[in-house]
Amino acid sequence: MTYLKQSYKGNQDIRHWIFVFVILTIVMFNKNKISNQINEFCEPLYVFLSDYSVSLVDLLKYCSTEIVLLPFIFFIPKINGRNLLSFITPRPKLDLIKILAIIIVYSVVVLLGLCLELYVDYDFYKLNFDLVGFSGLVIVASLLLTIKAFVTEFVFCAYFTQFFSRFTQNRLIMIFLLMIYYLLSKIYVIPFDDFTIHNVIFFLFIGCFYGVIVLLGDGLEITLGMSFINFLLPAIFVSGGEIPTLFVNTSEEGGLNIFYYISIFNNVCYIIFIIKAFKIKDWKERLGIELCLKKLRRINLLKKDLQ
Repeated sequence: MTYLKQSYKGNQDIRHWIFVFVILTIVMFNKNKISNQINEFCEPLYVFLSDYSVSLVDLLKYCSTEIVLLPFIFFIPKINGRNLLSFITPRPKLDLIKILAIIIVYSVVVLLGLCLELYVDYDFYKLNFDLVGFSGLVIVASLLLTIKAFVTEFVFCAYFTQFFSRFTQNRLIMIFLLMIYYLLSKIYVIPFDDFTIHNVIFFLFIGCFYGVIVLLGDGLEITLGMSFINFLLPAIFVSGGEIPTLFVNTSEEGGLNIFYYISIFNNVCYIIFIIKAFKIKDWKERLGIELCLKKLRRINLLKKDLQ
């Protein structure tokens, strides 16, 4: 359990932490606007590339903010007087075997959800498989979505996790702040009228889920593998038009609310799997539950003494 302690390495000037936090928050809360500005600026390039690959253009638009933010991500550790690896893992090197194992296992979780959606809305899906086009899509998507997954997880699961942990000194409060922050970032981006109670529950859960996974894995290896699959499989599985994915969705309606809760159930099962598979016997301590229980016991003992 050394990952959160990494935040005490390097430059201890709190102003550096706050400066980066403010910059990343501005980007997170204005991601759509920034993405639109970047895509508008790059439109001549997209027109040129569209003659060769529509898939490449769509993926570049989808990953535009993360691609532009990538150099800044490499600069952040220097601001905090640390190396990049210390934001990802407390270990001497990245555990690539764990990342690969998570990619394989979490692929099953995501595919189950996608296949269930295909089964429920089968009339709206049409097989669109083309070997050459699909192979090219997988290669391009794997490269670009690796960048998107890395930048996304560095910002939310690395920097914000260590930032909130450093200031609160409490793992449960840190998870709670991640939940609220993730929800607010979505409320700011998505039109308020489109929000429902289902959205609120789902986004709160996702913020909690990633905080829990970071603490259980004591690093970003698990979340990096998960995020990559979360981006990759939907991108190559189904689209709404010209991209050579496996299926084309002909429906203009949004997804059913039940899929929010199916996703929540799948991810809860996944947390249990992580605990069992990696034999994490001290999971209560890692999540801060044990410390909270000890404090409650002390409070109860004091009440009994006072009585």
